[in-house]
Amino acid sequence: MVNYIDLGLPSGLLWADENEEGLLTFDEAKERYGEQLPTIDEWKELISNCKWEWDDEKKGMKVIGPNRKSIFLPTMGLRYGATPYFAGTYGYYWSSSLNAGSPSDAYGVGFNSDTVLWYYDYRCYGLSVRLVKRPTEKAKTCRHRTIRGDALDDYAKEVISWEEEHPDWDRQVIRATAYHFYKFREKFIK
Repeated sequence: MVNYIDLGLPSGLLWADENEEGLLTFDEAKERYGEQLPTIDEWKELISNCKWEWDDEKKGMKVIGPNRKSIFLPTMGLRYGATPYFAGTYGYYWSSSLNAGSPSDAYGVGFNSDTVLWYYDYRCYGLSVRLVKRPTEKAKTCRHRTIRGDALDDYAKEVISWEEEHPDWDRQVIRATAYHFYKFREKFIK
């Protein structure tokens, strides 16, 4: 069973803890998984906000989020027709985003032991698929977002402090705790 991991990304996006089975063409991946595929912007968020560490023993990347939780992306290579290439050396993953300049291409992410990058490739190649779960609208509009102006800066410092002190806590728990602590202090301590 696939579990979804909160890596502490700014968007609140959750990433599956394992790949879907097989190397799929872009069209196969879109047909099977649709909106569960990450967009290229969501991959870019993962690249820019996480630490990527090569694991030579497992042959893949450990992706460590801002909250220190992680996922592992194996290097399954790619498939062209029935023939696999580069397994154990390169990891290639589809996004849900087409290349507007070339309809035969779609965006993905590729990596090896030295490099992580986003790029576009032929839709007919079979690449790995990693699914995501987007936060619900309710989670996006938490009560703590009602803080305005200069108070928002103080609250943001409080959240960062709580995240540093409690790295194993769930992100929503940290935000809620920091919010209530901030509001309590604002009301009774000032």
